[in-house]
Amino acid sequence: MKRALSLLALVLPVLGLAACGSDDDAAAQGVSIENSWARTSAAGQTTGAVYFDLTVDEDDTLLGASVPASVAGDAQVHEVVMSDMSGDGMGSDTTMGDMSGDGMGSDTTMGDMSGDGMGSDTTMGDMSGDMGEMTMQELVDGLVLNAGETVTFEPGSYHVMLLDLVEPLEVGDEIDLTLEFEQAGSVSLTVEVAESAP
Repeated sequence: MKRALSLLALVLPVLGLAACGSDDDAAAQGVSIENSWARTSAAGQTTGAVYFDLTVDEDDTLLGASVPASVAGDAQVHEVVMSDMSGDGMGSDTTMGDMSGDGMGSDTTMGDMSGDGMGSDTTMGDMSGDMGEMTMQELVDGLVLNAGETVTFEPGSYHVMLLDLVEPLEVGDEIDLTLEFEQAGSVSLTVEVAESAP
């Protein structure tokens, strides 16, 4: 009986650790994150973006993201969408120019984040044409994830936006990123800064 209790005393802590999981052990938490990278930023640029492929084993919701204060003032899950043009020529959603008061510099452009070859003086509004305007918005209610479906965070789509960068992001730099999930909890990963996707 004493031996059985001793074995139980050894096993329970291990089971407890397995149930709690580790921030660094995404697979054990039913989360797969692949092809992660952060785009380089120019001197004076106050924003950056992180991209990756995200798959969950069970239905979940990505609630938010965070990075150390030594990297950026804030990190938010964003998406880029096409909005309809209203009568005043402004998109019905918040445009990049409108977002300058929330910590994003007014010089922030789609080109800065996407690596699509657009110059830094090209704003999202300049891309609008007759069909609408490209806008970026924070997913304040989170991003719903379906089990087994891979969601690609990429330029011009979903991304983790880094606001108020402390220093420019340079090739080879590494960023500690934590993603917060409704079911899986906190999942941490290290993201390398690169010129383009891996």
